[in-house]
Amino acid sequence: MQVGDIIKFKRTGRIGTIIKVAQDFVDDASPTAKVFIHNWSPSHAEKRNPHLFRLYHLRQVAEVISASR
Repeated sequence: MQVGDIIKFKRTGRIGTIIKVAQDFVDDASPTAKVFIHNWSPSHAEKRNPHLFRLYHLRQVAEVISASR
């Protein structure tokens, strides 16, 4: 998974776009992806859009439906 990939979350069917992948979002060395989730308005004050996902976790819960070039 890389910047520009369009992904689909397996459980909800929501569509997202990976807008950044970096290790500087959090304190440890695990790469983190910033994902903009389309047509979604967070209901909790804690949730944000774009949302951060550990890359290893994102690979488990989402699939790439359109890879960037």
